[in-house]
Amino acid sequence: MKLISKPNLKIIENEHIKIQFLETGDVFNILSGNSQINLLRGNILDGMVANIYMKLENGDVTPLLGVKSPSTFDIINQKAYYTGSFLGVEYQVVCFLENHKWVYDVFYHSTVEQTVTFYYGQDLAIQNLGSVLNSEAYTVQYIDYRVFNDTSGFTLLARQNQGESQMCQIGCTIDTVAYSTDGFQFFGTEYKHSNQPVAFTKDYLVSEIYQYEFTYFALQTTKIKAGSKIKRVSFYGYYQPSVIGIRSTPFDVVIKQHSTMINTDGLKIQGFLQDSSLLNGKFLNRSELFDRYFEHREEEYENEQLLSF
Repeated sequence: MKLISKPNLKIIENEHIKIQFLETGDVFNILSGNSQINLLRGNILDGMVANIYMKLENGDVTPLLGVKSPSTFDIINQKAYYTGSFLGVEYQVVCFLENHKWVYDVFYHSTVEQTVTFYYGQDLAIQNLGSVLNSEAYTVQYIDYRVFNDTSGFTLLARQNQGESQMCQIGCTIDTVAYSTDGFQFFGTEYKHSNQPVAFTKDYLVSEIYQYEFTYFALQTTKIKAGSKIKRVSFYGYYQPSVIGIRSTPFDVVIKQHSTMINTDGLKIQGFLQDSSLLNGKFLNRSELFDRYFEHREEEYENEQLLSF
């Protein structure tokens, strides 16, 4: 693979939503008219921020989508297929569009009896494309969050309050036990050192509404038994481009037609630096720092360590 300035995109679309994929299977963007629904564009170096994760009962975790996953990727008849295996669990994720929503059908079965947990994380902007590309953080400041909880778990709703009032709802077809609303809750500040979301070091997502500048809705399913029988769990994103008023209940979302597993000839494209250790800079000690920077103003310290100047 070679780096090019313009990505090679593959597309699935209907009259309401268009999803553009990189050749690695990572989502580049989700569009509706002049609006971008997702917050951050995917790339072949880092992949995409959104993903579906599978956590086994022994604590091992893998993403199921894109360059960081074990999956092959293919698009057939307006559906995106991610097919792979992880420590005895065979799976296929099918992404397709239905009216104003996108759906991820996750099919799975295991060679040994075990329990698995699925997580779906989705970054959101729901704003005019130009505004999102100009400042993702500024765009997020105008998004409100609402969490609905019923007998089957949680449904998450985001509302963009700047300009046209757009909404996006994230949900699941099976019971969910926990949620989070911001990327810093899910990934943590440690992510830049570990490359692993902090969410997977805990039994459950924090289940608190937190709004920094990184809208990232995440749902955690209940633990599910995986065996020789093929099972399915579905996640969805439901988008409304113009909504008047405040929602006191979630949108009634029905997935009319699910996908089925098929055999595919998808490819696994290895991204750049995926097998490399993290490229983290080294800390400078006091003498090294002062040798390079002679004049300091407005110094900020914590525990006698210089943080900034």
